[in-house]
Amino acid sequence: MSNRLQFKNFSYEAASKQEDRRLVYERFWVIARHTVDENYYVGRIPLNAHQPDYFCWCKSCKQLNLGILVDGYLSESLETTRIPLLIIK
Repeated sequence: MSNRLQFKNFSYEAASKQEDRRLVYERFWVIARHTVDENYYVGRIPLNAHQPDYFCWCKSCKQLNLGILVDGYLSESLETTRIPLLIIK
C-alpha cells in the first residue's frame, strides 16, 4: 500500500513529469475571445519571428484584451477533453 494521497483523476507520475520540465515562456498574440465561455484564441509567436506559427483555443489565468501580446505558457490539461490553460508571466 502506498503512502501517497489518492485523488480522483490525479496521476502523481504525470504531475511529477510536468514538474521536471523547465517552464518555457513564449509570446502569444490574443486574436479572439469567445464571450460565452471566456475562451481565447491565441497565436504563438516564436522568438525572432513576426507571425504566429501555432494557433489554439485556451483558457487564461486572467482576463485578456484582444490584440495584445503576452508572455506565458500553455499548461496542458490531464483530461484530453479540456482545452489548455494559458499561464501569464
